[in-house]
Amino acid sequence: MEWEGFAGDEASTSKVDAKVDEDSTKARGSNRPPTRDELREIKNASELFSSNTFKLQIDALLANIRPKASRLPPLETFLLALHSQIMNLPSMSPMHPLQASRDLLRKGIAVPFPTPLPTEETNWKVAFEKPNDITIVGSWATKTGVRSKLGSSWTVDIAVEMPDNIFQEKDYLDGRFFHKRAFYLANLAAGLTSKKDLNVEFEYDSVAMDTRLTTLVIRKRKDGSKYDFSKLDARIRLIPTLGPSHPISINHLSPTNCNLRIKPQNQSDESKSTPIYNNILLSCTTPRARLLQTYSLMQQVPALQDALALLRTWANQRGFCDGSETASSVFGLVGRGYFWTALFAMLVLGQESSQVNGKKSGAHGRTVGKGLSSYQLFRAALDFLARHDFSTPVITKGGNRFPFEQYLNYRGAIFIDSSSINVLEGVPMSTLDTLRMDAQISLDLLNNTSKANDPFAEVFLKEQNQSARFDVIVRVNLQTAKLRNPSLLEALDFGSLSYQVIYTLCDLLRRALTDRATAIAVLTPSSTNRPCNQGNASASLSYVDIGLLLNPNTAFRLVDHGPPAAETDSQETLAFRELWGDKAELRRFKDGRIEESVVWEVKTTDDRTKIPSMIIEHIVQRHLGLKGDQHVTCYQTDYDALLRLPEQFTKLSRGGRGQPGFRGAQSAFDDLHRALKGMDEELPLSLLSVSPVCGELRYTSTFAPFPVPGDMFSSLPTPMRYVPVMDLVLQFERSGRWPDDLAAIQKTKLAFFETIGTALMTKLPGLRAFVVTSEDETLPATSDQARLELLTADGWAFSVRIWHDREATLLQRILEKKPPYLQKIINTPDATTLERKQATEALQRYTRRFIHAPRHHKAVAALCHRFTAYAGTVRLTKRWLASHWLLQAHIGDEAIELICANVFLSRAKSTFAKDEDEVPIGVPSSKEAGFIRVVSFLKEWTWEDGIFVPLYDEGEQSEEERQAAQIKAGSGAIGVWTISTSFDTEGKMWTCDGPDILVARRIKQLANAAWACLPALEKDQVHPKSLFLHPTEDYDILIHLDPSAVRRYHQNVNFDLATITQPRKFMNLPNKGGSDEDDGAVRVGFDPVALFVSDLRRVYSGTLQFFCDCFGGLIIGAVWDPSIAASSRPFRVMAMYSSTPHVEVRGSLPEKAKSRDLVVLNKPAILAEINRLGEGLVKSIEIQRKEDRSG
Repeated sequence: MEWEGFAGDEASTSKVDAKVDEDSTKARGSNRPPTRDELREIKNASELFSSNTFKLQIDALLANIRPKASRLPPLETFLLALHSQIMNLPSMSPMHPLQASRDLLRKGIAVPFPTPLPTEETNWKVAFEKPNDITIVGSWATKTGVRSKLGSSWTVDIAVEMPDNIFQEKDYLDGRFFHKRAFYLANLAAGLTSKKDLNVEFEYDSVAMDTRLTTLVIRKRKDGSKYDFSKLDARIRLIPTLGPSHPISINHLSPTNCNLRIKPQNQSDESKSTPIYNNILLSCTTPRARLLQTYSLMQQVPALQDALALLRTWANQRGFCDGSETASSVFGLVGRGYFWTALFAMLVLGQESSQVNGKKSGAHGRTVGKGLSSYQLFRAALDFLARHDFSTPVITKGGNRFPFEQYLNYRGAIFIDSSSINVLEGVPMSTLDTLRMDAQISLDLLNNTSKANDPFAEVFLKEQNQSARFDVIVRVNLQTAKLRNPSLLEALDFGSLSYQVIYTLCDLLRRALTDRATAIAVLTPSSTNRPCNQGNASASLSYVDIGLLLNPNTAFRLVDHGPPAAETDSQETLAFRELWGDKAELRRFKDGRIEESVVWEVKTTDDRTKIPSMIIEHIVQRHLGLKGDQHVTCYQTDYDALLRLPEQFTKLSRGGRGQPGFRGAQSAFDDLHRALKGMDEELPLSLLSVSPVCGELRYTSTFAPFPVPGDMFSSLPTPMRYVPVMDLVLQFERSGRWPDDLAAIQKTKLAFFETIGTALMTKLPGLRAFVVTSEDETLPATSDQARLELLTADGWAFSVRIWHDREATLLQRILEKKPPYLQKIINTPDATTLERKQATEALQRYTRRFIHAPRHHKAVAALCHRFTAYAGTVRLTKRWLASHWLLQAHIGDEAIELICANVFLSRAKSTFAKDEDEVPIGVPSSKEAGFIRVVSFLKEWTWEDGIFVPLYDEGEQSEEERQAAQIKAGSGAIGVWTISTSFDTEGKMWTCDGPDILVARRIKQLANAAWACLPALEKDQVHPKSLFLHPTEDYDILIHLDPSAVRRYHQNVNFDLATITQPRKFMNLPNKGGSDEDDGAVRVGFDPVALFVSDLRRVYSGTLQFFCDCFGGLIIGAVWDPSIAASSRPFRVMAMYSSTPHVEVRGSLPEKAKSRDLVVLNKPAILAEINRLGEGLVKSIEIQRKEDRSG
């Protein structure tokens, strides 16, 4: 059969163009009714696709993932020339394989012989003759190929059918066929290399590290000739195949046969077969047959071509197909592109029904319709992948060449196509688990479409980054890996030792992790081509990345249960002990059971989250001989360190009786709650509720709470003397005894605080209480500004406020009161303007503090219990934003908690969940994955549109709560983020004060920079801490602070004890470690840096914008307002910024603009004021001059 290039395709293309011209001519008439075809297309768009928009997106995608027609002619010209040159290559008479390989090596071509290599005693010969046929096969021939991830080259597969007379019937034994195939391939390379007119490069490529599958890769050099297809960015692969009349016996290639005759190393080798070897040899006979079957299937199913393109694109984005040289791929499915075609063939043709031992296998009656659209076929394929248990054999209709019984003892997956090839041979079950989970996640996205959630980009366009895709990523260095129980026959069957090691590792991890992980993906770097003078592929693999999708309900359990003690000598017990080694032990449990078990000893909650990675370390150490601390890398510990206070601080303050951490804080709150509830006799009104409203009591504070006892406070250096405070809200019963005046209500609160504080100091020995009023003079006497500070004997600090609902009513009256008419007529000051402004601010503060904050606290605390990774995600996100100088001053804690909640709640209930309370698939199960997904969200979020977070259950809201929550955040809000909930429909309650547009854009830039850093992090080129290091080049001013005066310095990302340590003459004297002015008194929540930044923002609000790390940052960054700092302005009174007369420079201003009344910003005076305001705190001020700040 002679190859005819793409002439037929050009003819069909011209017909399509002519049809388009004809239709456009018909459409020239106006008000023409739609034709039948147009009506059908409109109907299909609405019924056969998810929506009209979705269909348009698919059409645009298909047009962009296929090669451009204008770049195909040079390739066709080259293929014709290549076909001619191959058919004219000279023959070579039979000779000994070693002698033939030495002759080729003199020409610079090595023969890629697979193991076992031929020896001098080999009694068969190799030869070369021109091929019987040359055919374009694979996805390029069927036009179902798509651009691989990260812009990899197009691949054009050419099947070179080797002549039958160079083979013998028993060439299926001991790799003889593969040796002859390798020699034939090397001869093709030698013959084509001598042809200089094509100007190409030749390389060997071994798919999946298997030398038996070596192909010859041809790449065109850019030379501008008629053969130059370099613009297409394509590579050509020559694949030697067998013809239909080859003499090799097919009956010996069944799954139960052993065709590698080697001396068995143990008794198990004697009974083993070589199913992978047999399957690969059999597949060498099928490329042409597969091509014809695919063509036939495409004739029956018109939408199959587009459906295959969609499925391949989906698989590419998830690493299930060949990746680029810089990307990793999921182990097992690389190089198996025909699997996706075989999947559709099975869905259309159905399965064979087989019966063994009275049990039926197969569902041959269930097929999909041949008239479905490409999107419906794609969904059908995803549905099969999402629901199918790959431990159940699948045999496509007509693919039962071998009896079904021969597959029963298979340890891997069985998916037989219509040509009787197991297309999943050698694919580990863990990879298929990952495939199933990805299909489930994608189907959930497609099933839960909404206006605000378009799944198209997530399913087809967005590349699945490892850090965001998996909950845990562990890197294992395999360079020195040695199997505990090696098998030479098994290694030869797999094709390489590396493949055997990785496959065994996948199997061991799946057995060890059991239901802790829903999917285990072993990611391997893409194989690289090698020059033709290098015969064998690299024998070793440098590393693999193991990605885990965890089951949050079982991933962190402490005990793995094995067989009961009664089955001591059973196969299950022996296998359990072999898997775990010394870790396995007999244990008696509380219910009386005695079982083999493995217990994981952990000390902290953070250690418990590391149990899955601890299991991986144990498995690779026991079965691969790799020490965990030297060959296994996991970044969980590095992320944990970012949320942990330095050991130097915890050692100094550990002398107290209070238990540190969230449990200790909750216990301290419970004690205080009981004490407050028991004060009925001391208080005139009954206490209804004590509501916590702080991150420490809902598990979302950046650092775990740590008590600082008063008697230990003086021993701490000043840079460690920060006492965090936990906010509480008290609500008393309603009573007419409350005064009906705002100022009197505030006085009454002060009386309550005094009574409560006195009673608590009596009830709780060692507790100290302080009634505190705000130092902000701008607040009126009618505003809620008093609180009660409590410091327990164990070192826990609380700040208590009282909620009285009558305040809202009185404030609303002020806002509704109209100014007197006479006040507008007579020329008197309008006192109501200021009063109304203060009332508006007070009402906003009241609503946020007493209505929204308690409800927000309860909802977030519930999320922390529902999603185990949510709290850690919030803490890491807060740490990240704080390290980039944005937290608290520009973004509130509650806004961050809502953003993180959106990541966890954005996925609706999974259609694959077995239980209503089960966590939906695709939700992060580790804080690291949750944090990366938050970064991804911030990178892509168009905050102009806002988001809705389903944080509350609307059925739980009372009518009174709904009305109270409707108070708006105010029209003067500067925040640009809109985060709505059912309780805050306006979406400005937690973002009205920020971030503004400058900060919002800054966050997007930081998220993009962090995301760009992830590939280097995954390759172990950078440390996770680098994501939390802030660049300072973009600031105009850097205000350096004295570390000894920064009370939260111990929370700094780059904490260094040497920075604050002062030598002491006598060790028994307290170490001040800071300013001599510090009197050592305990000041709850006292943070001089935060107060200083607050003053700067208030004084210079229209001149400078300030940024600082609230967790012990040593630098305050500031940028000038460009609208003021960049130009001169006419002088005016009350300009709200410091100015100085403009000194004119000749020629610097236009003639009309020259005036003595122009002023400019007085930067030196402002900096001098800042230095004076920060005396004792500011160390120096650095001016960073820039020539251009426009970007």
